[in-house]
Amino acid sequence: MKVITICSSLKFIKEIQFYTEKLELEGNCVLGIIYPTKNKESYTSEEIRSLGMGHIKKIDLSDAIFVINKNGYIGDSVKKEIEHAKRTNKEVIYLENIEFKNNVKTYNKLVRDKIIQIIEEKGNKAIYEILCKDNYTNELNHKLIEEVYEYLLTNETEELADIMEVIYTIIENKNLEIKNVKEMMYKKREEKGGFKNKIFLKEVIE
Repeated sequence: MKVITICSSLKFIKEIQFYTEKLELEGNCVLGIIYPTKNKESYTSEEIRSLGMGHIKKIDLSDAIFVINKNGYIGDSVKKEIEHAKRTNKEVIYLENIEFKNNVKTYNKLVRDKIIQIIEEKGNKAIYEILCKDNYTNELNHKLIEEVYEYLLTNETEELADIMEVIYTIIENKNLEIKNVKEMMYKKREEKGGFKNKIFLKEVIE
């Protein structure tokens, strides 16, 4: 019996459920992924960080990880989990075979506008597509989740800058004015305050 941790983007919910059960029925002990039980806005940063670090700890306790790389997709967070597994000498099992010949690296993610130019200037070939409106909106949302997760794992200022870049792009994609969004923020701050006073609400007695 192996102890196996599932590593996957949360957009593959059905696949995660299927292979968690399948691996367990094959006689393994499977450490799965925690699914949100409330809106992400309801989680504190420490709670989100705790969930992320908890998944890394699961890898530490495992013999192997099972990567759900449907259609070749491996998000940034999962890539870091794979790197951690390899550093700690864990077996890495992929749902779909990975082609390593010709040094092909699969990303399947939204990237910054100059990335293709940078890749080609290095003499490499980039395979890419221009997304339609709906897919672009979906990938922006995935990008925001990934960047927030990266920040919670590293606490690096650069990750905060990446989060802001994605947020500003989402605002523009929704045809909103940044100044109007800021006005809404200031209005809400005036009505309910900000978060500078470090208040942690425990209970309300009615």
